[in-house]
Amino acid sequence: MFFDILQPKIFFIFLFLYFQFLNFVNGILAGEEIDWNRLIKNLVLAREGPNAPTKSCTGSLISASLVLTSGDCVVDRSTKESLNEFVVFVSKPSDKELRSTGKLLERNEQNGWALLRIAPQNITELCPPSPAPKWVARLNFRPLLTSGPRLEVSQADLSSGEGAVCFFVGFTTTEKGKSLKIFLKFYFLAEDFLNENRLLRIYLDKLEKPPKDDGLNQYRSDVYSGFTACYDDTGAPLLCKLSKYQDPALQLGIFQSLTVPGGKAAKDDEQNDKSNKTIDELNKCKLATQMRFNLFNADESLAKAIEKYALTEFVSVYHECGF
Repeated sequence: MFFDILQPKIFFIFLFLYFQFLNFVNGILAGEEIDWNRLIKNLVLAREGPNAPTKSCTGSLISASLVLTSGDCVVDRSTKESLNEFVVFVSKPSDKELRSTGKLLERNEQNGWALLRIAPQNITELCPPSPAPKWVARLNFRPLLTSGPRLEVSQADLSSGEGAVCFFVGFTTTEKGKSLKIFLKFYFLAEDFLNENRLLRIYLDKLEKPPKDDGLNQYRSDVYSGFTACYDDTGAPLLCKLSKYQDPALQLGIFQSLTVPGGKAAKDDEQNDKSNKTIDELNKCKLATQMRFNLFNADESLAKAIEKYALTEFVSVYHECGF
């Protein structure tokens, strides 16, 4: 059942890592189209080496300078070593474009997340007066993070399908080739994607607890009516509106991967597997039976990382936005 809830007004970061054969963006395949006229669009480019294949991801801004994304988005797919070159493009409603270098601050392999730092954004712009949308994702933390209270969200709240309505938002998938232009010799900007205005929202039926043998601790949600994410949605914020709180939707996790027939997790680092050329990336997404998410509603390691790298600005933006 779909609920008429407050649409999340989140500051999305789209992580595009340079590679020679990028032809289309594998975003959400199907979902409910929503109107989001004041979206701030962003693009992060990273290089893992000259002429090296790579991948595309999504993320969100959680403070004036911290970008939260999937840990899989910031590592070399072959060596599993962390990448170290990032460029962030921010396209704002004012038609001003910010370009900032990004720095990997921390990757938590166990809990599946990574933090990047970009140049601090103007807090007043991120938190305009209501009813205008806020441009930062709200976590269930309350300043002072580990030293103070948080909005308690139990696994039962999320698994029962009754106490929470969870969803995520992304741009539509297009199967046509993307027009690319060379930037700074080795960066490629997916220009069509930045100009894409069709947003799709997928409501989750319910979140199932991870199987006991799942070392990745990933929650599952069954695909229905062909509504599913795809590779470039990796790192997209999982948003939940909880009945016990009056607050806007909270970001409680991130999309990580898909389950394909046979129970295997299909991730973008498998796209170049030469032994499996019968199904391309997009078709793998179409065959998905489940979407997989990592939750951090009770993740103390993320709270401590925010305290370590950006506590003051985190507190400032939460006060400014009225969180």
